[in-house]
Amino acid sequence: MRTISYKNYFDKVFGCWLGKSIAGTIGAPFEGRKELFDYKYDPRSLEELLPNDDLDLQIVWLEVLEKKGIYFTSEDLAEAFYNQYPPAYGEYALFKKNYMRGIMPPDSGKFNNRYYYNGMGCPIRSEIWACVAPGNMELAAELAKLDGVLDHGENSVEGEIFLAALEAEAFFEHDISVLIEKAMKFLNPEGHMYRLFSDVIGWCKKYSDYRVVRSLVLENWGHADCTNLYQNMGITLLCLILGKGDFTETAMMALNCGFDTDCTCATAGSILGIINGADKLKEQGFWDTGFILEALVERRSNTLSDLAEDTCIAGLTMAKYRNRETVITQAPDFKELPHKLVVSPLDMRVDYCGIPSIGVGEIKKLCLNITNNTDKDIRGVLDMTVPEGWEAGLVSAFFVKAGDKIAVPFTLSTVNCKNRFDECNKINVTAEWSDTKTLYTFGITGASVWRVYGPFWNLSSAIPEIPYWEKYAKYFNHVDDLREYHISTVADINMEYIHESDFENIHKNKSVTCSMIPKKVNLYEDCFNVSDITGYQGSCVMYMVRELISDEEKTAVINVGYSAPYKLWLNGEYVAGSDKCSWWTAENTHTDPVKLRKGRNLLAFKVARIGENGKFSLAFCDGLFTNHHYDYASGIDE
Repeated sequence: MRTISYKNYFDKVFGCWLGKSIAGTIGAPFEGRKELFDYKYDPRSLEELLPNDDLDLQIVWLEVLEKKGIYFTSEDLAEAFYNQYPPAYGEYALFKKNYMRGIMPPDSGKFNNRYYYNGMGCPIRSEIWACVAPGNMELAAELAKLDGVLDHGENSVEGEIFLAALEAEAFFEHDISVLIEKAMKFLNPEGHMYRLFSDVIGWCKKYSDYRVVRSLVLENWGHADCTNLYQNMGITLLCLILGKGDFTETAMMALNCGFDTDCTCATAGSILGIINGADKLKEQGFWDTGFILEALVERRSNTLSDLAEDTCIAGLTMAKYRNRETVITQAPDFKELPHKLVVSPLDMRVDYCGIPSIGVGEIKKLCLNITNNTDKDIRGVLDMTVPEGWEAGLVSAFFVKAGDKIAVPFTLSTVNCKNRFDECNKINVTAEWSDTKTLYTFGITGASVWRVYGPFWNLSSAIPEIPYWEKYAKYFNHVDDLREYHISTVADINMEYIHESDFENIHKNKSVTCSMIPKKVNLYEDCFNVSDITGYQGSCVMYMVRELISDEEKTAVINVGYSAPYKLWLNGEYVAGSDKCSWWTAENTHTDPVKLRKGRNLLAFKVARIGENGKFSLAFCDGLFTNHHYDYASGIDE
């Protein structure tokens, strides 16, 4: 059992928010810069107050604690995230897309999130969990995990857990090396994060120059995305170690390392803020900068001191009912937050047994996990409501002992779907026993359905028409040219292999030539590889045509990700394209706004594979950096 006075507790919570805001403001203007800098601290950097999602979402989480109570769930956080935080950058947009499709955490953070899966979006919001669980690393880690899985997976979640645990311990332990060592116990010892931190610790012992350690982080863990987890967590750690506890020195070191500077600076600043407390930061000339909110939350003021006081009320409530590790003494009278643990008598959760997506013409196996939270056995019946044209294979009778749980396997079939196949599908499960009913709803994504034509390719050399008994090798000037002809092909995105002005007729007739019948392909995520749509191995061009059904007229920006050349048409109009190869991201191209008709639209996507890989993605959005559309359908007339 640990003891901390309320005065000391408040000072450290205030220091956390003060350190985060000051250092975050120092780093914010250079967010995304990838160069190595050599700036010295200038107080003018704090003259303009800047909003920061690092803090915004944590204020939303505080309101969840205040309204839902200290036994909140991931679903509570997800609801607040969707409704109260309008910005939709990167993984935030992908979380919201999943959420609207009924895909809840932890699947909401993993599915269809290939590029931002291991981003900085959740490690940057770890402090709230430490501040409400001071001295209790296990509880802080537990709360952080409920948060991280909303919009991330795997290592990003571990990053938030690590920071929350470290920050919770920082209320009592002030040695950075000891804090890091203790927090690393919450990492998978064979995982990436453990290896990354072990590397950084070793490099910092060997080299005192942060620029050298930064170069090693980038060499071994670097990524093209400025918000990627590994390099930024590495930078944060090296600055904490080499900054030797000096707040200004550490914040400026994080700024000078570049990349996601608002996050690296703010995280390092918050940790030193907890260690030093607000009083020491104010002695160094820093003041309550306040905060600017983009979140739809109303606080009693925008001062960090009031925010700290409200955070402490949550921490005091936690200390009384959940945080058994810490006693906060000499606390003032306060109004407790809701603290009753409310549990449904019968809890149901779907296990997708894979990804939360199904294609047309498929039968998918899933599992319904049922937990009996009562002290009596429950015997009842299940009923499942599915979209039109779908079929559910479910044994209706169930029995679960008091306090026990069971797994009920079931299937979903889309074999008999006709006309349209929706991307957004909600499944309702009703459990009925005695005089009680429990309703549970989950979502499953319907794959986008395409007709695929190809492969098409060019030969590396042209050979004139000759009798079949004549040897053609004489037409090659060099053995390399002959061997390239033998073992490779050429893809030309600008060659018109089919009539590109007539996709409508091609799709209607379902063929290009009598010898090429299209293949129907289900794409389960926004992102796909050429190998997902053809078994052909080699450079080639593929045409993909999809009937896209919208239930209303819409204006959209299309985010196109590509690693190889492509061309895109909507309703016969050319929309976008590229002749070059690139590093695939979720948004290499943001198209000009396009008009989608109510009802049927025809989308044509011409993609090339030049080298070994051809990776592409399509996502429809409200605009730049805004919500993704989630509710289209594919036409599937035979």
